[in-house]
Amino acid sequence: MRFSRLAALSLAMLPLGAMAGALYGTVRSDHGPLGAVQVQLACPRFGQGARITEATSDANGSFALRLPVNGKCEMRVQRGTSIGPPFEVYLFENPVRFDFVVGQRLEKLR
Repeated sequence: MRFSRLAALSLAMLPLGAMAGALYGTVRSDHGPLGAVQVQLACPRFGQGARITEATSDANGSFALRLPVNGKCEMRVQRGTSIGPPFEVYLFENPVRFDFVVGQRLEKLR
């Protein structure tokens, strides 16, 4: 009986993990990959009460982020003390690949 309750509880918890929004991709400049930059994700947007996570891009500009939400969020890039303006991204139940290019002021170009 105890085992069946534990199994039922485990199965009930599965959908909660499936709701986590995963975002991965690469950040580049016009000159190539941007390594060692902070990629920040805030849901629903940057400001008071936001859920924020961040990752540092590797030498190839690759990053991976995860927040347990779905829907519209904001993302931005930080290098040293320079912080780029936020831009919209959407998280879904399935992982989303997001490759983007930033300009001199770390603004999203494409």
